[in-house]
Amino acid sequence: MIRKLLAAVCSASVLACSDAPTTLSETLPPVDSAAVILEGTVRRFTTDQLMGGVAVLADNERVTSSGRGAYVFTALGEGEVQIRATYPGFHPYSAKQRLRPGRNVHDIELVPEG
Repeated sequence: MIRKLLAAVCSASVLACSDAPTTLSETLPPVDSAAVILEGTVRRFTTDQLMGGVAVLADNERVTSSGRGAYVFTALGEGEVQIRATYPGFHPYSAKQRLRPGRNVHDIELVPEG
């Protein structure tokens, strides 16, 4: 009983568990093979520090990275997408990626200004 309760608490609060997953794909259920998922992490260039609160855009969709730097889009279509990321004090990021059905991973490194 206690193990089930602990597992439920850990699942509900990923950040509170020391062995929490580092990407959202580890917490998401299996996806339909026709679904298109774009996910990744945002890190600071040179230090690899995970960055939360970063605005990540894929075409016209927008999400914000979690405190562990993770982001995920679940409603994108197949084909080429423009990925952008912005955060105060860092150069804007921009890249293109071709999305296919299933999970697509695109990690982002932001470069500090100055």
